[in-house]
Amino acid sequence: MKKIKKFALVLILLVVAANTVFAQRRTMDPEEKAKFQTERQKTILSLSDQQIETVEKLNLERARKIEDLRAGVRGERAQNRQEMLTIQEEYDTQMLTVLDEDQKAKYTELRENRKARMDSKRTNGRGRNNSPRNGNWN
Repeated sequence: MKKIKKFALVLILLVVAANTVFAQRRTMDPEEKAKFQTERQKTILSLSDQQIETVEKLNLERARKIEDLRAGVRGERAQNRQEMLTIQEEYDTQMLTVLDEDQKAKYTELRENRKARMDSKRTNGRGRNNSPRNGNWN
C-alpha cells in the first residue's frame, strides 16, 4: 500500500512539473514581437536612433498583420502561405529603404542565410513534426 501511495505521489509531482514547464512557454503579442525583433536588428545591423524608430514601426506593422492573418479564419494553407510571403516582401522592401548600403548588404545576407536554413530543413525532412525528438531520424 505504501508503494502505491509513493508511486501516486511521484506521478502527481511529475505531472505538476511537466505542466509548469509547458505553462512557461508563452507566445508574445505583436508589440513584444516587434520590440524583440527591433532589439535584435539594432544590434546586428547597428541601427541609428532614427532608424530604430522607423524599424520598430515596420516590425510592429508586420507583426500585427501576421497576427491578424493567424487569428482570422483559417483558409487554405497555400493561400495563407502566399499572404505571409506578400507581407514579408512588403516588409523587406520597406526595410531596404531605411537601411544604408552596408546595412542593406548585411540584411540581405541574413535573409538569404535564413532562407537557406529553411530550405535545408525542408529538403532534409527536418520540418516541425519531422525531427529526431519525434522519432524521425531519416
